[in-house]
Formats: sequence, structure tokens, C-alpha cells
Amino acid sequence: MRPRTTKDLAKRIELEYYRRLHPWRRWRRIASAAAAGIAVIWVVSAFVRRDYQMFNSGPVSVAHAVFGARCTACHVSVGSQHFLLHTTDKACNVCHDGPTHHENQMFTPECVSCHVEHKGHIVLAALTDPHCTRCHAQLSVRRETRTFAARVTDFTRDHPEFAVLRIPQPDTAQVKLNHEVHLKPGLRGPHGSVQMICADCHRAGTSIAAWPYGQPATSTPSLLPYARGRYMNRIEYAQHCAGCHPLDFDARVPTAAPHTTPDTIRGFLRLTYIDYAAQHPDDVSGGGDEEAGGLRRHSDDTEQAGAVPEQWIRTQVAAAEELLYRTKNKGCLVCHALEAGDGLPRVVPSAIPQRWFAHAVFDHRSHRELRCIACHDKAPTSRETSDVLLPGIDACRKCHFASGGARAGCVECHLYHDKPRERDPNGPLLIRELEANH
Repeated sequence: MRPRTTKDLAKRIELEYYRRLHPWRRWRRIASAAAAGIAVIWVVSAFVRRDYQMFNSGPVSVAHAVFGARCTACHVSVGSQHFLLHTTDKACNVCHDGPTHHENQMFTPECVSCHVEHKGHIVLAALTDPHCTRCHAQLSVRRETRTFAARVTDFTRDHPEFAVLRIPQPDTAQVKLNHEVHLKPGLRGPHGSVQMICADCHRAGTSIAAWPYGQPATSTPSLLPYARGRYMNRIEYAQHCAGCHPLDFDARVPTAAPHTTPDTIRGFLRLTYIDYAAQHPDDVSGGGDEEAGGLRRHSDDTEQAGAVPEQWIRTQVAAAEELLYRTKNKGCLVCHALEAGDGLPRVVPSAIPQRWFAHAVFDHRSHRELRCIACHDKAPTSRETSDVLLPGIDACRKCHFASGGARAGCVECHLYHDKPRERDPNGPLLIRELEANH
């Protein structure tokens, strides 16, 4: 057998094989060139037609879906290549007014550094904690005074107790309210014995149900700005108190005094007793039919009704005011603090706090599955108005935690922008401008 060497075997290899194209290889090259050509034609065609949808990195968020595919709504420039531009705060502020976060903040980040678009149908305000902790993990402010924690990285680990409880302070509302008494069984109501519950006075702002202990046909109280059902209705006498605490001042008069200022009440009392004297002339001491008739003819000017009826009216008004303003556990003193004034007392403003968390939001609607006392557990035993009945942070942490609990991110409770400083709703766009976006 002839011996085979490596050199002999190498001579059998055709060195020019790669120069001859196999049919499959030829068509692959043709297909690749054609695909590239079609892509170039498509891009050029899009430029000519000013269709930038092909350059879109993803669908816009739910809030911006109204703009459709018109890139120029946010990517504003002088030229035509809007899709390549970085969106500026000026473009956002056309529709949005983003007030500053805090007057002492060290810097103001761009809108797009937190609200990143083209990530699908997401809510742009639902930010992750790193957006907040990049500052609040080691907080610096322009001035040395600071009333909030310098280091917060996680709600469940190092978030401080709520300020209203961390820095003990009483409820400074100037009303006399005893929760324990109001929640006792067998309480005297307008039509017999009752058992009150929290919802008899405290309801979310969206509630339209009738108040059980208010005046008939009372309207819904005014709501807080930005409330949207998150917070409770204001406590108002007509809706919550009038049924059990009427301002009666005379057994002969079926009408209660209005819940208003002492000056207005005095005018109401005078007119009430003028009408009463006209209808019951025999009850007016020292006055007969002639004086009563004078009262009928001149009910708006009691000086012309005769000295004796006027004196009687003044006596009745003084007695009614004594009951309303100076009798313990009667009239205004049941709830209000009064100060001496010129002739008439001055009612100290109630000043009931409407929001306790000035730098956070809370939504009662999201907690409807819980009983009120599940969080406000001190209410049934509270006897003083000064008691602060808010739950502490430990109560929130029982449900809100990162691993498997309710959401515990910063934006669940905190807003970045100072909402009360937003501009009034009066944007720059018209409906036809939005319609043209589709």
C-alpha cells in the first residue's frame, strides 16, 4: 500500500471552493440585500409621509393615550425629527402644572427622569421607591431647620412614626365632643333610644345617603379640595347634630334657633317674639289688642308698637339668650366655647382639623372592608376632644409590607408635587386639536 502523508491529503482539497456559490447561498444573499433595500425604502417613505410611528419605542401610558400617535404633542422642536428629541419640562407643562416638591429642595429633577413614557399602558404616577430614596435616603435641604426625617429608605424598616403622633400634640378643635358618650347603647335620640355608629357622623365625601340625626332635606356638606371621596365629609351641625341637639329656647315656640352667629340669632329671636305677640296678644304682659294690632302693622319696626310690647319682647329675647349662651349643658354651651363680647358673646371658631396628614394622602375608599374601630381603636373610650384618635404606623404595617402584603411604596401615601399650588383647570387645547391626533 502506498503510504499517505498529510501533504498528499491536502492536495485533494479544492482551494477555490468558496468562489462557487451554492444556489441556497446565492438566494440568501439576494434575500438579505432585498430586505435591506425594503427597510431603507420604508424608512425614507416614513420620512416623506411624516409618519413617525415606526420609530416609537412603545405604546404610551393610559393618561396620554388621547394623543394617539402624534409624537409632536410631547416631542417639540423647530425641525421635523421630533421622535429623536428628548422631551423637556416645557412640553410637559403645556398640559401639566407640576408645582415644586418642597421650597427647600436642593434640585428639581426633570419630569422624564421620574415619569418614563413608552412603557406600555401604565400609570405614570406609580413610581418605584428608588425615585424617592435617591434623595430621602440621605436628605439635604437648603436650610438647616428640618421637621422631617433625614433618612427613609423603606416603609417597613426605617419610616418614622407619623409626625402627629411622633411629636405629641393634642387635638386643638374648640368643640366639646365625647366619643364614648356618643357610642354608648341606649343614647337618647330624636325619636327614642338609639345606638349610634361611626357612620352616623363620619362618611366619605361621595356618600349621598341621608343623615339620620340631621335636619330634614339638608344638603351634602362642601368637600375638601382634591378629596374625591378619600376623606370624610365635614362635620356640620345641620347634617350631624341638629336632630339630637336642637337649639330650643322657649317651650311656647316650636321653632329652634338657627345655628349661626349671635347677632343673627338675636334678630331671629326678635322677629320670632314679634310674630308670637301678634298671634297671642293675651300672653303679652301689659299689652292689649291695640298694641298687638300695632305689632301686626309694624312687625319690622317694634319701636312703633308701643313701649310695653317692646319691653316684653326685649325681656323674652334676654331670657332666650340666657338659655342659649349662659346655661350649662344647654344651647350653645353643649358643644361650643364662648368668649365675652360687647353685649353678645363670641363663639370661638370650632377649628376642627380636616386633614391630619399634611404631607400624605389617605383613601378611606380603599379600606372599606375594615370597621372604623379596627384602626381608630381609641374612639370608643375617648372622652376628651383633645384626644388624637389616629392610628399609628404599626397599625398600617400590619397590612402594608413589601413581601406579600398590601402595597407599601412611597407613592401609596405621598405626592411629589404640591397639589394645592396647581393652576386652575384651563388648559391650552381644544377638542378639535385632540381629534386631529388620531
